[in-house]
Amino acid sequence: MFSRTVVSMMSRNRKFLMILGSIWLLDGLMQFKPLMFTQNFVTSVIWPNTWYQPMDIAYPIYLAGKIILGNVAVFDIMFGLIQLAIGILFITGKYIRAAIIFSVIWAVAVWWIGEGFGGLFTGRASLLTGAPGAAILYALAGIILYPMKNMERSEINSVKIAKYSLGFIFILGFLLQMQPYYFMSRNVTWDLAVNWFVGISASQSAIFDIFIASLFLYTGSGLVLFRSGKGGKNIFLYISIALSIFIWVPGELFGGIYTPLGTDPNTGILLVLLTAMAMYPRKIPAHHAQDEKENSVYKNMA
Repeated sequence: MFSRTVVSMMSRNRKFLMILGSIWLLDGLMQFKPLMFTQNFVTSVIWPNTWYQPMDIAYPIYLAGKIILGNVAVFDIMFGLIQLAIGILFITGKYIRAAIIFSVIWAVAVWWIGEGFGGLFTGRASLLTGAPGAAILYALAGIILYPMKNMERSEINSVKIAKYSLGFIFILGFLLQMQPYYFMSRNVTWDLAVNWFVGISASQSAIFDIFIASLFLYTGSGLVLFRSGKGGKNIFLYISIALSIFIWVPGELFGGIYTPLGTDPNTGILLVLLTAMAMYPRKIPAHHAQDEKENSVYKNMA
């Protein structure tokens, strides 16, 4: 009973920071899988991010991999502990501003070296396979939830920023899905992780690609152009949840979190989190609600 009361008294953004911290914590724990202590961490996780990349992006990734190969276990432990520390600080609320700033810096570094900028410059990136990169979504969520002096204003802004950010991500997804690579035979379907879904969609790959791209554009445009109603109601947010789950399951297969070299749950779960952040507005205390109602009546009379 006490724990439920404490949670109910927490601010909206504080609850979302705890969820984000839990995902960071999961990332840190996944870094301690046995195979991550071997050279496979470099050859199967880091160096594949150089494929199809421009040289200016690929070479630093290759160089970082060579440095890590010098002592894989030490670097892996360090990376895992950093992510565990971020998660714990987010969950406990200790040094939260400094923790968010550091998490953004760390996430950007991981976005480059660990994810190759989500493959955005390869001509093969898609929301279905993890673009624009999980790390940059960690950073984005942290920035949105950064606590300001005025908590109420901070929470109002976080709802709006989450909604618009999500909209632009889906519009980016439309642009990525319209790349020439995805109009070549079956490329869009072979990039999906679930075999049975590949079999269903492979026969009409181009049609499937256009359909998915159109859904991304429709959802993204709706989130950017249309305001949410009372209680955060917006049909495009519900579509966003469905698309995010679709991305996470047949597209990313839960980010491969159960595989020996899975390092994070990928972008799908973070898109769900961003949608929840955009969907649930702050709860106005009863006396504030009454004040706002009276102010609204006064403005109408004026």
